[in-house]
Amino acid sequence: MISSTRMNQIAYKMAQAFEEINDEYIELMAKHVKDMGRLSATDMHRLEQMNKMDANIARINKKLRQQCNLTVLQLDKLYKESGLSVYDDMDVFYSAKGVKQVPFEQNRRIQEYIQSVDSLTYGTFENLSRTTAISENYRKVVDRGVYAVSSGMENYQSAIRKTLIKAATDGMRVKYASGYTRRLDSAARMNILSGVRQVNLGIRQIAGEQFGADGYEISAHGLCAEDHQPIQGKQFSKKEFAKLQTSLARPIGTLNCQHTAYPIVLGISQPAYSEKELKDMLDYSNERIQLPNGKEVSRYEASQLMRKLETNIRYAKDSVIAGQASGDDILVRKGKAKIKKNKEQYKAIADAASLQPRPNRMSVPGY
Repeated sequence: MISSTRMNQIAYKMAQAFEEINDEYIELMAKHVKDMGRLSATDMHRLEQMNKMDANIARINKKLRQQCNLTVLQLDKLYKESGLSVYDDMDVFYSAKGVKQVPFEQNRRIQEYIQSVDSLTYGTFENLSRTTAISENYRKVVDRGVYAVSSGMENYQSAIRKTLIKAATDGMRVKYASGYTRRLDSAARMNILSGVRQVNLGIRQIAGEQFGADGYEISAHGLCAEDHQPIQGKQFSKKEFAKLQTSLARPIGTLNCQHTAYPIVLGISQPAYSEKELKDMLDYSNERIQLPNGKEVSRYEASQLMRKLETNIRYAKDSVIAGQASGDDILVRKGKAKIKKNKEQYKAIADAASLQPRPNRMSVPGY
């Protein structure tokens, strides 16, 4: 089975392609701002600037659609690779129950299930390409630039800087029906991980039905969120597990949950972890850590602070890209100062909590 750590690495790498498109969007917008600043009030025509904006947006939209289609093809291969690994790991259960395990490619139910997830994935990424907000922030930048030039403001860059910073740090965002928005790269990464987890869970369920499983065991890991701590590593009957899933705000395997539910045969399948091992994991997650600022948090909470700082660093790098493309040295200096400050805080938390830094989660392709 592909480990959770390896799967996260794959998801981050695949999502970087969307981050590259986001960087290009920021650069195009920032260069547009720079070109506008060179115009005189008499040369500034809003319609011309809007036409240029529309051309840039069309370019980005085309690349976004192309990348969404490519990601769907990549995910089909990943689903099959991960699904095969999961299926192969379950041969011990088929053997224990005396049930023949047909080859992965010949297991019709599993192949049909993967195809159904492929179809859902295509719809998800097609929707992502249609619901990514590109023009709103860009339009605000252009409007602000037109006003700054037309009104004869002496310091054009100072007048436009705040609007450009917001547009750069917001980046391209996916809009959901609820009104909630998420950065494009984060949304892509979440969809990638959710798809793989859905495939793996579905294959386990199908295999469990085939070899006669009557229960599930939930995997366990350190740095576990509080809502899943009481249930990780535990075994449940199929009925109990179904009830559990409907009761959880974050069902197992969804909404960034890294747990997996393994089909088992109750009374025969020995738990993967002893009670002592599970207690050690909880103690590790819940151990109180004193941060350099004097605040006390659990190790799990410290890890979440690191995730937030990783995001802040990526956003700051985006603002540096905008500053460089727009010729705004002040914006570049402020962005680099923010990166430095957040990296120092990040290292201090990692050292205090004895946690491994994740530099790949702070990388921005265009920086």
